[in-house]
Amino acid sequence: MRHLSIHLASIAPLEFYRGEQPSLPALEMLTCHGSAVPFTLVGDSAIFETVAQGNISFAQQRLAGEQRQPENLDSGFWYCADPVYLQADRDQVLLTHPISIQIKNSEADALIEAFNQLFKEDGVELWRAMSEGIEEGDGSAERWYLRSERPWLLSTTSLDHAENQSIRELLPQGEDALRWSKLISEVEMLFFANPINQQRSERRAPLISGIWLWGEQKVESRNATPWSILLGEHPLLKGACSLSGVAQVGLPDLLEEVINTQSNTLIVVDELLQQQRTGAHHEIPPLLQALEQTLFAPALAALKQGKIDQFSIQPANGEAYKIKRRDLMRFWRRSKPVWHEV
Repeated sequence: MRHLSIHLASIAPLEFYRGEQPSLPALEMLTCHGSAVPFTLVGDSAIFETVAQGNISFAQQRLAGEQRQPENLDSGFWYCADPVYLQADRDQVLLTHPISIQIKNSEADALIEAFNQLFKEDGVELWRAMSEGIEEGDGSAERWYLRSERPWLLSTTSLDHAENQSIRELLPQGEDALRWSKLISEVEMLFFANPINQQRSERRAPLISGIWLWGEQKVESRNATPWSILLGEHPLLKGACSLSGVAQVGLPDLLEEVINTQSNTLIVVDELLQQQRTGAHHEIPPLLQALEQTLFAPALAALKQGKIDQFSIQPANGEAYKIKRRDLMRFWRRSKPVWHEV
């Protein structure tokens, strides 16, 4: 293998560890000895920056990675329209990520059906990847798409950037902004009155307030993917494989198996961010500890032994790191916890 790269969708801030700071000597050595460059994207936006394919939009690539494709995939214009909770807080409205509000498949399907019944004559419809083979908790309930018969002349803000932020300055801008504002106001009233949200309110769960339109973003001038193998389960990763023909498999039990292929390989790990968003903070330290044993330590050993020429990692702490074997000779560089940089 010539180049091994690991992308972590998020390293949680220090306060998330609740006193259980994991021991990550291999990861710390790799980051302190490597050369660092700014990399401030997190979440799905960071993954897309890493695996974007050609002139394909975020929405198109994520859609290509879903377990099932819409029958009318080749008609109209597709956008991400993810369900969100909009919470009034004094003089602002804050957006909560769909993963954090834990939407059931049945809830998603009911609201999508209500939307499509109301707007069926307006040239727009909602869709999500639902089928009998998709189980609860696979993430498809939080990933919705809007198909429009004509393009929306809008510039939108990514869901990752809008998460936990006031949406006042982040709403879609452009020629169709007023038209979208009118539509989304109707959607919010429709969803609020739906029995699904009445039931969620009774059990004190966050409401599914509306949808967040985004995903027209592209990474321009991207050449063919430099990776021969992509490892991970994220839809953006699967979409990259579907669009490029690159092999995609799940995360390996033994990294040595991947190293022995002598292929340029990218590994995407997004479980850390999922646990942050669902509040499962107690699961973060053991997962990081497991990644230290299965990914970081074997990668460091392979670099020392010359089995890989270059290792890179994006730990979502504001920087990306590249390290070659000769960089390990910089013994004077002291290791420090990665999360202190968050």
